[in-house]
Amino acid sequence: MKLPDIMKAKKKPLDTVALADLGVEAESQFKITNTGPPPERQKGVMVADIAGLVSELKKKGLVDG
Repeated sequence: MKLPDIMKAKKKPLDTVALADLGVEAESQFKITNTGPPPERQKGVMVADIAGLVSELKKKGLVDG
């Protein structure tokens, strides 16, 4: 889009439509189940090479070997 088109669009009025006119009810579709902090992350592991990385991933069950 060009800047003049954006400026023209800002001046156009917006039509508002009530939810009832669309046949939609304004009710929450979400249910809050937990508001606590996320679980603490585990300490990372430093590896020297690719073989060490694959070995650590196998230990954690993240890679089939």
